[in-house]
Amino acid sequence: SSSMGRQIIGTKETVRAATSEDLRKYMGEWYYGGNILVVIAGDLHVYTSARLHDLITQKFEGMGEGKIAPYTTHAKYGPVEARHRKKKTEQAHFYMGVPALAMTDPRRYALSLGQVILGGGMSSRLFNEIREKRGLAYYVKADLDTAYDVGYLAVRAGVKLEKLGEALKVVKEEMLKLSSTITDKEITKAKEYLLGRMPLSLEDSMGVAQFFGTRALMLDEIRQPSEVEAKIKGASIEEVKKVVGELVREDQLRSVVV
Repeated sequence: SSSMGRQIIGTKETVRAATSEDLRKYMGEWYYGGNILVVIAGDLHVYTSARLHDLITQKFEGMGEGKIAPYTTHAKYGPVEARHRKKKTEQAHFYMGVPALAMTDPRRYALSLGQVILGGGMSSRLFNEIREKRGLAYYVKADLDTAYDVGYLAVRAGVKLEKLGEALKVVKEEMLKLSSTITDKEITKAKEYLLGRMPLSLEDSMGVAQFFGTRALMLDEIRQPSEVEAKIKGASIEEVKKVVGELVREDQLRSVVV
């Protein structure tokens, strides 16, 4: 029943019950000057500072004033459990993971390397073990999510119904042995993978705006892409093993199967 598990769009009941007054009230509570960050990215040399100022003023002039709204709710993790929901499907889908790190945690760069080694891309352990070697899955991937105050590391897969037991067993084994078996070669490849993806994510203006805007809005910091690249390059194999070992523990594993 963690708030992080709720669907953003709501439930059938809450969507049906919503009124225009509810929407106006919500807008009034959150959408005002002191609570909004404007990020401009793109081909800006055609605009003077004064022109940009005028544009922003024009677009937002009807907005109320006020300070940044206080952040009071703290997310929490759900209980350690394994859920199984039966449904008529041609394949089984499952998610298995552990609580991980918030976006403010400096260990997140090391953990992202662990995630890539486990299940990021076609040279990852899970892709090779689950899909290539054993032919168990239609897809398999490790996800790393870092929210404001919580995060998770989890593996998702879609497998043949009759292979579900074996796939769950292998994913669990791969997760639990990861911290003690990572090699220097895997660290090097994982760094190349992450550093290769970064420029792609910054190719368009929206990617640039999100890179700077998210950090400025959530962490109150302006960080250059080169700084993030340096953090990834500087993560040692010892740091990766340590953070994976601390987080990926059998007594913390949660799983859902459909």
